[in-house]
Amino acid sequence: MVRIDRGLKELHGLRGFIDRSMDLLTKAKIRHKLGTEIKDLKRSIKEVSERRDRYMVHVAAKPTDVPVENLRISAMYKRVAELIGTEDKSNELIDKLMKWDESSKKQPKKVSIVGFGGLGKTTLAKVVYDKLKKQFDCAAFVSVSLNPNLERIFIDMLCQLGNNKNVITCGTQRLINEARDFLQDKRYLIVIDDIWNTSVWKIIQCAFIDNECGSIVISTTRNLDVAENIGGVNQLQPLSLGDSS
Repeated sequence: MVRIDRGLKELHGLRGFIDRSMDLLTKAKIRHKLGTEIKDLKRSIKEVSERRDRYMVHVAAKPTDVPVENLRISAMYKRVAELIGTEDKSNELIDKLMKWDESSKKQPKKVSIVGFGGLGKTTLAKVVYDKLKKQFDCAAFVSVSLNPNLERIFIDMLCQLGNNKNVITCGTQRLINEARDFLQDKRYLIVIDDIWNTSVWKIIQCAFIDNECGSIVISTTRNLDVAENIGGVNQLQPLSLGDSS
């Protein structure tokens, strides 16, 4: 409409006749071009539709009423067989974590699983967590996400670790102190899932006391800068959905 219905100055005589004639020719050319482009678009849409039906592809919209946290929970409990390569990757990560020397036991060993969303970071971390947690005095798996409630995260962590004290009404600093006191003489395994920024990690790590017991902290993040700040970067390649056989 902008290109075709633009105004034309009213001119008279031979100049006006020539301008009106050129304008009609230009509009006809524009209309023809637009018509051809619309036909091409319709043809492309028809081809995509036929291809979708031919290969039986059905695209379902993600429900808008499902919280992201619930989607992460489903990823934690995904069947390992659905992700090709999970077993090899988890064993490789466990081998890296369980290699100790005297100097490395002085503080918790940290490893970061990093990669963009949808690669299977949470699933891999859960597989490793389930395989290793029986070898530790206590264990916890907590999710952080983009806008974390730190008090809720620490309360969840303490409950999973086995701290039975009433910490529901405690502030963040009190919860950190509770965690440090509880972990003082314990070998612990903690997974911090889905960390988005370094500032949050700096607060959470205050709870992890260096007790020389051979503890392990695993984190997952999609931010390489965060992973490098945490340490022990383990860059994840895509895990395929399908039959692991």
